[in-house]
Parts: sequence; C-alpha cells; structure tokens
Amino acid sequence: MLPVLLAVFQAPAVLHGEGWSITGSSSDYIPPVVTVSPVRRSFSPNNDGSMDYAEFRCSMNDSGSIKGWRFQILQGERVIREYQYEPRNVSGGVKVFNVLRRFLRSGAVPDSFSWDGRNSRGMIMGNGPYRYSLTAWDKNDNISALKEGDVYIDTSAPRINASLGGYPSPGTVSIRMNLQAFKYDRVTGVIRDDDGDEVRRYQWKADAVPAVLVWDGKEADGAPAEEGVYSFSVEVADSAGNGDRDDVRNIVVERQQQPVRVDADCSVISYRKRNSVNFTVSRGFTSAAVPWKIVIEDRSGSEVRSYAGKSVPYSFIWDGKDAGGNRLRDGLYRYKAVMVLGGENIYTSPPKELRVDTAPPELEVRCGPEGFSPDDDRDDDMLTIRPYYSDDCRVKEWKLTVVDENGSVFYHWNGTKTLPERIIWNGSGYGSAKVESMKRYRFRLYAEDEAGNSAVSQEASVTSDILVRSSCEGFHIRLETGFIEGSDRPEAAFLPVLRRLADIVTRYDAYNIRLEVHTDVSGDDHTNLLISEKRAKYVADLLHGSSKKQMNISFRGMGETIPLVTGRDGNAGKGNNRIEITLVPRLSE
Repeated sequence: MLPVLLAVFQAPAVLHGEGWSITGSSSDYIPPVVTVSPVRRSFSPNNDGSMDYAEFRCSMNDSGSIKGWRFQILQGERVIREYQYEPRNVSGGVKVFNVLRRFLRSGAVPDSFSWDGRNSRGMIMGNGPYRYSLTAWDKNDNISALKEGDVYIDTSAPRINASLGGYPSPGTVSIRMNLQAFKYDRVTGVIRDDDGDEVRRYQWKADAVPAVLVWDGKEADGAPAEEGVYSFSVEVADSAGNGDRDDVRNIVVERQQQPVRVDADCSVISYRKRNSVNFTVSRGFTSAAVPWKIVIEDRSGSEVRSYAGKSVPYSFIWDGKDAGGNRLRDGLYRYKAVMVLGGENIYTSPPKELRVDTAPPELEVRCGPEGFSPDDDRDDDMLTIRPYYSDDCRVKEWKLTVVDENGSVFYHWNGTKTLPERIIWNGSGYGSAKVESMKRYRFRLYAEDEAGNSAVSQEASVTSDILVRSSCEGFHIRLETGFIEGSDRPEAAFLPVLRRLADIVTRYDAYNIRLEVHTDVSGDDHTNLLISEKRAKYVADLLHGSSKKQMNISFRGMGETIPLVTGRDGNAGKGNNRIEITLVPRLSE
C-alpha cells in the first residue's frame, strides 16, 4: 500500500482534500464548475422497494479546492429539503481504503445525492414536479452558477388485466387486455411454451396496446408454433418504477377445429383457500350423446382421477381428490378430455396444467453492512436489504418490516406480484424517526403465494454503529447507556460500546467536546444527579485515556432534569439513560 500512497502524493497538483488542495496558484477568481443531473426523471417513494429514491449524479471542479456546496429540493419557490457540506475534520482510525479515497478526491465533494421524497420534517411529498438545484464555492468564495432541473414523484401505479378471449379460428388465439396507464408507460407481453421457453414477444407504449391481442400461432421468425399448450404474461412499467403484471395460462394452439375443449376456473389449488375446481366443457357438435371422459393425471402420465359418461356435460366440479378420496400431493398435474366420435374416432384434447400447492413459500432476508451508520458522512450510510422468495407459485403479496429493540414496527415496505431483488434503506422510519446509535434492528419478510399459502421468514438483524449527526453547533452523538444500576461502573456488555465511542470521538481532535450524562426519573433526584456526574467523569476519563492527543473535554451530569421519554416503564428508562456528546469546531487561532 505504501507505494500507492507515495504515488498519490507525487501526482500532479490537482488533488483535493478535506477543505484543502495541492495547487501552485494562490490567486483564484474563477468560480467552480458544477454539474448535476438525475439518474431518472421520475421516482416513486411508495415503499415498494423499486425506485423509492431519486438519485442524482454530480461533479464539482475548481482550480483550487471546493470549500462548500448546497443541494436543495424545492416545491415551487419553497425549499423543502436541503443538503450542504459540513466538514468533518477527522484524524486517524479510518480504513486504508478510505484514506486513499480522501487523497484521490476532495472529501468536500460528493459524486452523488439521493432524495427519499421526504421534506425536512420527514413527511413524504405528494405526486408532482420538484426542482433541484446545486451550487458550490471555493476557498476564495467564488460561487458557481446555479445548476437546476426537475424530477417528478409518481406513485400512481399502472394496472393491467389479461384474460383469454377465445379462438377466432384454428391456430389463432385472442387475449383481452384491460390497461390503465399513462400513454408513455412500457408494456411487454410474452408467449411461452409448455417448457417455459419464449416463443413470441410484444412490446408497446401504453397508448398502442390493443384491447384484444390476436396471436396468429406463429413464432417470432414467422414459423408456425407447434400444437400444444402455451401461456401469456404481460407486464406494464412506468418510468418511476411502478408496475403491474398478469398471466393467462393454458392457451391451446390447434390447427384444426376440434370437437371439444375443457377449461378449469383456476390454475392452482392449495386446499387452504379452495379445494375444488370447476371444469367447463365447450362442444363443437350438437349431439350431447357422445361417450366422454375427463382425465386428471400426474406428471408421469398416471391417471389419478377421471370422470366419464355418455352425455357430455357443460360443466362439472372436481373435489380435488384422487380416486381413493385422498387429497393430491403437491405437484404439477394435467387434465384432458377424451371423446369417442363416430363409434371409433377417438379425440384427446391437449393436456392443460393444474398445480396443487399446499407448501408455504421459503423466505429469507439478508442485510448489510453490519455497523450501518446513516449519519450522512458518506460511509455506510445506506443499508442493502436482500429478500429471497422460493416457491412453485409466484408471489401474490409481500411485506418487509423493520422492528426496533422495543418490538415496535419502525418501518416497512410492501408490494404485490413482484418481490424486488434488493431494497436500499437510508435509516428513516415513520415520520421523522431515525435509526439510533448502537441499536439492533430486525427484519422480517411476510409473503403469500398465488395459491394462498403464506409464510414469515426468520429474522435478520443489523446493529447500527455510533452515529455522528450534524447539529446547529457542529456534530452530535446520542447513545443509550448501560451502567450498573446505582453505579458509575459499566455493565460488561456496555464496555465494547464505550470503547467504540472513544474510537470515534477521539478522531474529532479538532473539536471541543461537550459531554453530558442523563438518567431516568426513577429514584431520588439528588442521587440521580450525583450518579450522572460520576458516570460523566468515567466517560470523560475513558476518552482522555484513549486519545494520543490533548482533547478539550467538558463534562457534567444532568440527572433526570431533561427526560426524552415520559413515563416510568422500562422503555422510558432505557431512552432517558443516555450519553449526549456535542462536538463544536474550535475557532482558528
């Protein structure tokens, strides 16, 4: 690593650091040049895990160094959210990669921003256009031209419903589509064969989607598709990440007009929400006095149940059981009609699929990084959550919840038909709630499949790091304490937390450190004040002992004078027993 760092130091004089630059010029009258543009013009902060954030790519260049910047989100002329540079003069204790990164580009200059659609009070804004603007200034206070543009919040999801329309002529199929969407939304329809391989693909803008799609029974190259059973899936998506999907199964392609067709009113049963199937028989002949047989068979072709007679019915109900009266095992089954025409001509309809599924989906949640720290220092500010779903049936609906240490739901995401591969979280909860320091957050995934089977995953968890958040004075840390009751000695489990606190705070050696320790309201007021003073001294001594440099630390015990949580239950006690540290930049001498 040393040769790499030496090479960085020997690079041309264009490197920027945390508020400094390596440059040979002392006079600078040229303002910075900034650019900013959204990755996508629209996004949808509707908690479905897809495009919940607006992402912006930016650059800021100057012959010297960038001293500061301001990025704003506006509704009309009103600023609803603002981000600005707040220098963190931190020394030591950082990873080698982060050291290299700080040498390679200015710590003052981000390469991207993200907006979660909330205003400064934590309220999610409504649909419509919002303006963004970026400006920057250098160490000589030359201010860049304002760069701005528009993004749009759009949480109105398009809707698509598809159903089998019929068979206009032998070898052709009509599919009805009912679409509710903006005219520029994208619609994709795919026809697949019995093995799931793609046979034909259609793509439209929403305003060009036909109310009835007629498939001519041909593949994309114009060759006739083989006779058999097919399926059709259609998806609609808008530019903000909202979408919908529907499927039509058991589509039959036959080149000649056939005497009979049998259809089921569902494609999957679970015995949980339904345990019977209604079959409809369509005849292509007038005489009903024809020997017939409806056969239900397993994947190997073995018959598990059949119905027969001499007069073809228009419909009948199958109770979902085999010939012995037992429910079928989970798996894929097929049903078909067998007709005897003219005394010796036997017709067998193409077998259509019917799935039995009583097993709940298999679910899992993974998340990282451990030590998630959403405090806007551009280091592990975002948590990646990866939900996993495995089942023979597609997902019908899902919900992913974040639960805090008190067992309360802190936040959630939910959706239908599609489970995202990953969800990015910035640590915001309901309203203005934010992830707190050294807290364990648990994640649970609930999902129901299209058969009606549901499951809840085992919990995944992540413990947040100590968060150093900006404040009106500089930076602020709030940490729940873990001292032995009535003592200034920490519990064993709290010692690693205090060591982590010292590791972080001692990096801020360019700041004055103001330390306060608070207690809950239980016990005597005077006793609580004395014990908080002793605890404050213990923490201050720990910080002094962990630093190699002289630190300016002031401390005091606050007792129970400023409670955060009212009440006397356990949650109030935990919330009020806390350490508050304010980091105030020292004035230049």
